[in-house]
Amino acid sequence: MANKDLGFIGLGNMGAPMASRLLDAGFSLTVFDTRAAALEPFVARGAIAAPSPAATPAPTLAALTGAPPARAMPTALPVPTPVAGPAPRAAPVPKPIPALQPVFLINALDKVEQMSVIRPSLIPGMIKKLKNLLLYVIYDNNQASASLEKELSLLEEYIGLEKSGNPDNFRVMVKIIGNPSGERIAPFIILPLVENGFRQLSSLDMPEKCMDLEVRVDDGHFNMKLGWSKPIDSSTLMNGNTLSLQHIGRRLDLLYPESHELKVTITTEQFIVNLKINLNRAIT
Repeated sequence: MANKDLGFIGLGNMGAPMASRLLDAGFSLTVFDTRAAALEPFVARGAIAAPSPAATPAPTLAALTGAPPARAMPTALPVPTPVAGPAPRAAPVPKPIPALQPVFLINALDKVEQMSVIRPSLIPGMIKKLKNLLLYVIYDNNQASASLEKELSLLEEYIGLEKSGNPDNFRVMVKIIGNPSGERIAPFIILPLVENGFRQLSSLDMPEKCMDLEVRVDDGHFNMKLGWSKPIDSSTLMNGNTLSLQHIGRRLDLLYPESHELKVTITTEQFIVNLKINLNRAIT
């Protein structure tokens, strides 16, 4: 965890703010982008410009959206030579699993930046937690499954980071029941649900804000109940954040078909998210 050298590919509208905050947090970046103008401000701040994506060091983050610029595309594709005989039967195209964009890292970096002004004594601890989160995203986000024990440890790092950056009227209670050792789960299903809850709770205007998280692990079955307080007169999720839940729901449909349940309940005083997964029936 001591290494702070990172590669970063893509300095567009999404990538540039992420890379900038990584520099603010003390990471040494080797950056690549097809546009020289996008590289210049980062080189001026001490980053190294890579001549190609392959020249960026491991680990590397990529923030790529949409198609590459036209000048980066080949002008023509090779045409295969026709082969006599019946056309081969096309192989079925698998349904893609939506990629998870670690947008929560941008929000976490924003919190570090804010606290550097308000409570600078907290910054070393926040940077350590953020580094652990970042390195775990890089190494484990692309794996088919991850250690549930490690995922819960990551979750505790993230909750600690959120608690450091929130005011004193923000109460968080976490309870983990059972033994997650030896169990595996698809990465970054748990954390985005909790991050979504923090984001919504932070946006609410309330004198006291509470979040309760309970996780139960029993013989390959994972159960999570996440609840956060809300004003009595509010009956909907914060605009836009239902998209986060829909995205997680699509991943669950593909990774745990017929073996999970994701349910959102809105009561008078709470938003509640319940997630149940049979970890033994994942698609690998």
